This record gives sequence, structure tokens and C-alpha cells, in this order.
Amino acid sequence: MRAASIGTDGRLISLGDGKHRFEGPSGETVAWVRGHAVGIAGFDSVGDALASAPMLHRVVDGVLHRAYPAWKRGVAPLGELTLVHDGAYEWVATGSTPVARLHRPGTLHVPNEAAARSHALEFVLPSYVSEAAILAVARAMTAAHSSLGDCFEPANMPAGTTGL
Repeated sequence: MRAASIGTDGRLISLGDGKHRFEGPSGETVAWVRGHAVGIAGFDSVGDALASAPMLHRVVDGVLHRAYPAWKRGVAPLGELTLVHDGAYEWVATGSTPVARLHRPGTLHVPNEAAARSHALEFVLPSYVSEAAILAVARAMTAAHSSLGDCFEPANMPAGTTGL
């Protein structure tokens, strides 16, 4: 297991086999990478997770567009997001297009009880995305989520991520 600093906000821990964990300053798990899935925990309710999904999706799109200039995918306005089940997962979706997996409290297998007790979103990236780009997505999502605090108003979201 290797750890690296992700600034003053926490650290990245490599668990091997394409798995990573991002810890906050007090050691709590705030995000993770499992293969091509990047997750972020800490939402108090389904509503908070739904309110954050478009902004976090824009963060993912921004990082992937920088890594892969041909990348272009948008997300619908907040009012068009719904929850759908595919038999295995619950998804935040716009129409029939999945945006992110929704994990409810108790369904996450993370080594941190606070994260396991919260709602979480997990974004599944295409198979061609490199590990470096996946980690960049996770870092950007962690920074964007931590800057939200308890407020999900567009005016308080990080620069370049508003416009719900």
C-alpha cells in the first residue's frame, strides 16, 4: 500500500490492482477508485446526491476533455434527473442515459464507517481512460465536493461548474 499527498486536504492511498482510496485530513474515506469506477461519499440524503450529480458530472467531463480532446458528453439540467434501477444498481439518470450510480447508506464497502453511513455517487468511466486520467477525475471530484460543504446552490459551486 502506497500513500501520496493530495495537498493539504488529504492523501491518496494505492491499494493495488487499480484500486485507490482518497482520505480526508482526519483519515476518513472521501472517494475511491475501483478500476474505471470513481466514487465519492459524504452526501446526507438522496436529494443532496442528486443535487450534486450534474456538477460532479461536469467535473468528470472537464477532466476527460483535457485528457482526451475528442471527449464530449453533457448532462441534462437538474430537473430532468431521475433514479432508475437496472436490476443490479440504482442509477441517477437523465432519460435513459445513466449519469452515476447511487449508493445508499450501508451498501458501500469502504473501510470507514462515516462514508459507509452516507449516500455516495459512483461514476463509471470508459474502458480506454488511463489510470492517470482516472486519478485526475477522482482528485477533481474530491476538490469540487469538499468545496460544496452543506450548500448545493449553483452560485456556491466551484468556478466553471455552474449552469445547472
